[in-house]
Amino acid sequence: MKKRKLLSFCLVLLVVLITIIFFFHRLKIKDFLTLPSKNPSLIILHEKSLKGLAGERTPLTLTLLNRTKFSWSSGGKNPIYLSYHLLDKNQRVIQFENERFPLPVKVRPGKQINLTINLRHPLEAGHYLVEFDLVKEGAFWFKGKGYSPPKLELTVLPLLWPEDKQTWSLKKGSWSKIEFSSREFSLLLKMIRLTLEKNKVTFHLGPKNVYGFRAGLDYHQIWLRDSTTLIPVIKYYFPRGYLFSWLEAFLESQAENGSLPDWLDSQGHLGKNTTESDQEASAVQAAFLLSQLTSQDWLLQDIKGHSLINRLEKALSYLLRHRWSPRFSLIRGAHTADWGDVDLVDADQQAIQIDERTHWTVDIYDQAMFYLACRNLSTLFQQLNHHHQSLFWAQKAAGIKRAVQKWLWDHQRGYFLIHRHCDSLQHSFEEKDILAVGGNTMAILAGLASPPQVHSIIQAIISRKKQAQLPTFSATLLPPYPPGTFKHPLLDEPYEYQNGGQWDWWGGRFILALFEHGYSSLAKQALSEIIALVQKNRGLFEWSNRVGIAQGSDYFAGSAGALGQALIEGYCGLNFARDSLNLSPRLQKDEVRLHLYLPALDAFVAYHYQYQEPGRIIFTYNSNLSLPGKINLLLPEEMTHSPLKVKLDGQAVPFQVKILHQDAYLCLESDYYPHTLEISIDK
Repeated sequence: MKKRKLLSFCLVLLVVLITIIFFFHRLKIKDFLTLPSKNPSLIILHEKSLKGLAGERTPLTLTLLNRTKFSWSSGGKNPIYLSYHLLDKNQRVIQFENERFPLPVKVRPGKQINLTINLRHPLEAGHYLVEFDLVKEGAFWFKGKGYSPPKLELTVLPLLWPEDKQTWSLKKGSWSKIEFSSREFSLLLKMIRLTLEKNKVTFHLGPKNVYGFRAGLDYHQIWLRDSTTLIPVIKYYFPRGYLFSWLEAFLESQAENGSLPDWLDSQGHLGKNTTESDQEASAVQAAFLLSQLTSQDWLLQDIKGHSLINRLEKALSYLLRHRWSPRFSLIRGAHTADWGDVDLVDADQQAIQIDERTHWTVDIYDQAMFYLACRNLSTLFQQLNHHHQSLFWAQKAAGIKRAVQKWLWDHQRGYFLIHRHCDSLQHSFEEKDILAVGGNTMAILAGLASPPQVHSIIQAIISRKKQAQLPTFSATLLPPYPPGTFKHPLLDEPYEYQNGGQWDWWGGRFILALFEHGYSSLAKQALSEIIALVQKNRGLFEWSNRVGIAQGSDYFAGSAGALGQALIEGYCGLNFARDSLNLSPRLQKDEVRLHLYLPALDAFVAYHYQYQEPGRIIFTYNSNLSLPGKINLLLPEEMTHSPLKVKLDGQAVPFQVKILHQDAYLCLESDYYPHTLEISIDK
């Protein structure tokens, strides 16, 4: 009897074991049935400690030893990656999920490989521990299976710039410095400075040196449209050569028909992604911004037998001759994802070049770029007293605006359509439901959208971001194109690359639009959301996926330019050039000390804004520009509905309170000599 019971028990136990083995086999984790006995490590560090600057990258070589019973691969379902957990010096977790490093080859049981990675330093100085671990994506971390992850001591030193040695002052100084009461804004500005410095280049092309900025670490060229977005920031930190020489080099490379290249490299090679129609417009916009930093003689200088301004006109004329749609009276370009340069036809490099298979469209992004360029060129001709040409380009701008309102504004949806097709192509989905964030943002900034349209677009983007549950306002398409619409693997899935990926290059510009159109509280919140991802990813990248994981080029200059403009012009409220100075700080209860210097003009502006409880603002400012102007201060909420006392240097002065959507500004006229403005609630 006892033998029968024992036999029955053994049979039941065998069935249970077989069931367990089958279960683990189905979960593809059978190899972990036998846990390691002495917590062996699968990762061998050759260094115990590292030291480096905040926001920098350090190359690090590790050895991976496969002590498991199965092969490791970074391909297929549940790929295996090297990663790490960031801890403080007391071994408390700061950030568990971090960058994934793919294995270069399959690692079989018993084999080992060396893997060199670039370790991203945190943005704040301090002492850290980096706990290296392997992850089977979507399944488990190896640490949880009994393997011992090694720890590396990481000492992060503060990132300092020459201006950090300067004590803030209202007096003139040849340095630029902003001190924020907000720690996160200070971190962002340091990353902007570092990103620009990483991309600074000098190309020795014949007798001339060309100074400029790469688009990012993965790019070796100076790109025209990317560089244009940097001007509002680099003008405060870099000498004249980095502002002007790259644009002059592009104009020297202009084709006979007026076409301009996309990029220029250190060997003098040129290239153009012909799917796009924004290169020429970008050049005109850049020239307009730069013209405000120098004398008008610059516009008349000779560029290979033509004046600079005539080359600008030749560039826009190229678009009228070669990219004009008679049907729509608008500029046409290839069918891409909004502002992008990858078409939907090809899966290889041909996707950035037009050919006989190209599907043509008129999109809102190209119209906004061309419209702004026409207005800029008209203004430049007016400044030179070339009235006939000024009128011509002003009329072209007006015509574009009329055609955009006719063909691209969607009254029902409340935003500009991404594009209209010039051929018979039809999608199997409703393309009008795709909100082109980049193109609509550019339409706001260019002045194409009327005030009611601006607010309609902003509300639509706010709503779509909430529906998609996205961490930032940087997504470029809401929603993206469905899977398979684009053949190229970079954007054949939603929320990839230009198909709805999160690009701070555009998020920064949308935040600027929020600041400028009465949504300052939301703009500040949106900036904080982006900074949270910058801190998590430890840098400014080309784009990020739907959940905010960094993708594409590291130290992406376009992100630095757009976020820097949002910070300086949007939040700090400073727009500063040769003949104009606009001070509109949108700081409310924050404190900022600002001193910005324009090397190209030898001009500066400085201010100190502070809020003092209860309901009192002290604003001191100074500049060496002798201009009449206006001060516009965004009022904190509790000061918007109360009577105010306003004194300039101790004397009462007239003022107005103006409402711009959700924002209330105190406005008064003032020059920019040293003054102290006091605002308080009149009790």
